[in-house]
Amino acid sequence: MKETKEETEQEMFRELLDQINIGLMACRVYHNAPDTIDAYYVNNAMAVLMGYEPMELLELYKKSIWNNLFPEDRENLQEKVNRVLTGQQHFTEFCEDIWIVRKNKEIRWVNLRIVSRHENESGWNYCLSCQDITERVETKQKYQEEMTYYTTFAKQSLAFFHCNMTNNVVEKKNSSNMKMLETMVPQNVDEILASIGDTIPLPEERAIYDAHFTREAMIKAYEQGVFHFAMEHWDTCIDGWIETSYDMLKNPVTGELVAFMFARDINARILAQKIIGRITEQEYDYIGCIDVARKEYSIYIQSQNGTRLPPIGPVDFESTIAEMIEKFVPAEDAEMTAVNVNFSHILEELQKNDVYTFVTRMLENDGKPRYKRVSFIYLDDMKQTILFSRSDIQAIMMEEQEQKQVLGHALRAAEQASKAKSEFLSRMSHEIRTPMNAIIGLSALAASDVDKPDVMADSIAKIGMSARYLLSLINDILDMSRIESGRMELNESVFDFDKLIFNINNIIFPQASKKGVDYDVIVNRYVEKAYLGDETKIQQVLINILGNSIKFTPKGGKITLHVEQLECVDNRARMRFEISDTGIGIDEDYLPHLFEAFTREANGYTATVQGTGLGLAIAKSMVEMMDGDIRVRSIKNVGSVFTVELFLGVSEATRERLNLVESMNLTKLHALIIDDDVLVCESTEQIFRIWDYRLNGWIPE
Repeated sequence: MKETKEETEQEMFRELLDQINIGLMACRVYHNAPDTIDAYYVNNAMAVLMGYEPMELLELYKKSIWNNLFPEDRENLQEKVNRVLTGQQHFTEFCEDIWIVRKNKEIRWVNLRIVSRHENESGWNYCLSCQDITERVETKQKYQEEMTYYTTFAKQSLAFFHCNMTNNVVEKKNSSNMKMLETMVPQNVDEILASIGDTIPLPEERAIYDAHFTREAMIKAYEQGVFHFAMEHWDTCIDGWIETSYDMLKNPVTGELVAFMFARDINARILAQKIIGRITEQEYDYIGCIDVARKEYSIYIQSQNGTRLPPIGPVDFESTIAEMIEKFVPAEDAEMTAVNVNFSHILEELQKNDVYTFVTRMLENDGKPRYKRVSFIYLDDMKQTILFSRSDIQAIMMEEQEQKQVLGHALRAAEQASKAKSEFLSRMSHEIRTPMNAIIGLSALAASDVDKPDVMADSIAKIGMSARYLLSLINDILDMSRIESGRMELNESVFDFDKLIFNINNIIFPQASKKGVDYDVIVNRYVEKAYLGDETKIQQVLINILGNSIKFTPKGGKITLHVEQLECVDNRARMRFEISDTGIGIDEDYLPHLFEAFTREANGYTATVQGTGLGLAIAKSMVEMMDGDIRVRSIKNVGSVFTVELFLGVSEATRERLNLVESMNLTKLHALIIDDDVLVCESTEQIFRIWDYRLNGWIPE
């Protein structure tokens, strides 16, 4: 009964051991054979750990308990077990982490311990425990590897922090930047994080930092499965861009959270990105790559200027481009674009040249077509990837078209100028030959009539007239040459305005009287006594226009020169000279060409009048040099009106005199205006009213 009771208790004890989650093995060692270890029991956990059935494992261990050991560990472990069996080491001190090989050849880490020893008559009974520690060992190894990695990475960083987040302790810190070293003075993690944040000047970046780089936020992120975070920001320590990041680990031994924080200098990379971004924004709609083998493309850089963009990808190149052509390429360009963008065609073109480019048009978001340049080039020598881009060249194409138009206009103008110069040379040869023939003929006639004073005097007078006409032709040609070459200059000086008008009248009045044409000069309002300007050129312009009026106004007609000072501001007067005549007028179609060099209106009347076709062109150039303007109104067979407006300077002396006149009280004076021309009376009346004269009226004779 006693033996039965012991067997029952042993059976219950074995059942209890089989429920334990730790592998157990019982073995005997005999006094007379200490090297022999006889295994007589394994529990279920031990069998599962080794990958066997319990009896199968026990049979294996009866042959040798070393069968499941990793070969490299076997000799070392046998030596340590022998130290326990021979009494050199107490059994409770035996604890080894070893590799075992399961039945399916899988290798696992286990912790092997001797948990009890009992001596009997023949030797000793030992109980060993085996616990699977593979996950713990691998976690520890991974932790050590990551620790080594982060320590190595720290040497390449601008700044490095090794922080114990659980205990709020900074265990290691270092920086190659002196300003950053100043932020490391605080000792705990909270202070370090706050100090780093103070180096971020931009509010939006500081807000992102504060949301992620506090101890509470980092611990919470780790608990939610976020072990890494990085952000790019401007930093005042280096006055440039850096990347601040952290990586979180849990110490597998202590269970404490550890954070590795890094600051990396990314200024060069960010600047490069911004440069590329700016260039892309200015020069390209997008830049992408085509996988040649798959015929797929992806867009990597795209402009933010609102242009129409294809799908970013990766997507099929041929089908996507075909859809884009159908929807967004104008119908007249679609067929050629489809040919140019055919994938086989692209490969053929890239075999011929390093770069393949074509131009097409695409409808933008506003529905208007714009010119686009599409380019393809292999990314590397393997020719497995094609870099492609699209750029907007609307402005370039428009400029080219404008240049073509300008060149076309210039060509036509050059042809017209060449034709005009040819006509001019033809006419000049006649114009010059006529007075020259007259001079030669009259010289011979005068020489033959030396004894006839009256005939000789008449010939010499005519020679003088022909010479003066020839000189005027030469002067016009030289003036035009100086204007075209840019050598015409203004000679500004103070001149007497009354003298200018007087000199013009002295030249024009005899010509008008000789032809039987009335000539009047009317000065409206008040003009200054003297002005600052080029008197000679003003006189030349006005005489040229007045001379033309005399030429083209028949006998009995009338020519009037109206002079008026429109305004005077800051010692700068705007003058208007208006020359009207009752001549033959100018054809409306010819008016746009009136001021062109070497041109004259072709009609029967001009053919009878001498001229070079340069006078008005010279006058216009001179007026424009004086910051002025010349324009004309004309009605055929009614007359013409030429208006010249110039800006002339007013001297301080003149201004002082005018101020004195203006300060005089003339309201007590009386005036009566008498003239045979109503216009003269009206103009004089305006002047006297400005001076506040009391007018008794005016009487035209």
